[in-house]
Amino acid sequence: MLQFPPPEEVVMKTKTENEPDRKKGKARPPKIAEFTVSITEGVTERFKVSVLVFFALVFLTCVIFLVVYQVYSYDRKFYTVINHYNLAKQSITHSVSPWMSVLLEEKLSEQETEAAEKSA
Repeated sequence: MLQFPPPEEVVMKTKTENEPDRKKGKARPPKIAEFTVSITEGVTERFKVSVLVFFALVFLTCVIFLVVYQVYSYDRKFYTVINHYNLAKQSITHSVSPWMSVLLEEKLSEQETEAAEKSA
């Protein structure tokens, strides 16, 4: 998509002047007085470049803050995952088997269903 730069002059139409040519049957378009306002009139090139450099620095500062924030949040998540892994590793080495609790729960649920079937 093409985007054009903003115009250096803005044209404002203020009033129309109708000519009395309608008597002859000729329809002429009305004349429109133009009022122009220049945005950059009276501004030196040095000031324009200074403003451009200022906005470029502001943009780069925002980008740097965004990158630092992303690195900080990723770094924090990374350490959280590593600590969780270390805690899990320590708990596995101290327990008999990580699946023992699951197997015990399955046995208990089987016993409860057998007891319910016998009583029914």
